[in-house]
Amino acid sequence: INLGGASLADVEGDTLAAVLDAVWRHGVVCVEAQALDAAAMLRLAHRVGEPLTLPPCFFEGMRDPALPQVCRVGNLRPGAESAADTSTAPELLVRGMKFAEYWHHDGNFYAPPRNAVLNALHAKVVPDVGGATRFLDSTGALRAGAAPAGVFSLDELAALAHSTLTVSADCISDFAGAPDADITPLGMPHVHPALQPHPRTGEECLYLPLNPEGLYDARSRLHWATNASVWSRLEESGFAYDHAWCEGDLLLWDNLQVLHRAGGGSGDRPRLLLRTQTMYS
Repeated sequence: INLGGASLADVEGDTLAAVLDAVWRHGVVCVEAQALDAAAMLRLAHRVGEPLTLPPCFFEGMRDPALPQVCRVGNLRPGAESAADTSTAPELLVRGMKFAEYWHHDGNFYAPPRNAVLNALHAKVVPDVGGATRFLDSTGALRAGAAPAGVFSLDELAALAHSTLTVSADCISDFAGAPDADITPLGMPHVHPALQPHPRTGEECLYLPLNPEGLYDARSRLHWATNASVWSRLEESGFAYDHAWCEGDLLLWDNLQVLHRAGGGSGDRPRLLLRTQTMYS
């Protein structure tokens, strides 16, 4: 989507509603040629719903205390807003930074319906190699119906309707070593139905947060499929999308409908994106 130079944070309500309708239909949308600062990112989040302030153990040192809802994703510390800034102040480049190179839904540590979270991720500094963001359209796979047109057999679709995935702090690497004060207020563990109704459209979404034991069928009282096996089938069946970033891209995605992961491969090349997460239910 190209808005002709207009900022999504400040467009008319009808324009914003049309962009959000596209997100609800497709799961992920790219708005090109945006130039938003942290304040504009937060302003946009407030127009969508309730902006999240993540626990302190997330993005330590990568948030402005005055705007804690906006996270700096990448390896440039505050004070570095371009690759050139790291030439004069090399200490502002974090070397060996690890990104989330595994499939996940953000917001899975909230109980339904508060796990209905919209991500907004805005590229400010893009590496010339690597750094893609990958998406897995789990809800698109559900929408495709039974095999052979879709990924799942009729029996598996029936099992999904009775399946849950339990999310605890142990399932989320960001909580490794985190103090109880960061974890306890979230009320985990949460039992997530694999099929969850979308708050805006009513459509069923396929929600697959990580659980080491996989999908649990309440009828058989058995775990019948691991997350990894389902994710692999979705990838192999063409339900994956890799976004190669351009500076100014603003990606919006619906965590109920899609999973995402970092593509990696950028090494220590400068990379900076601004991110907000908004509960829209």
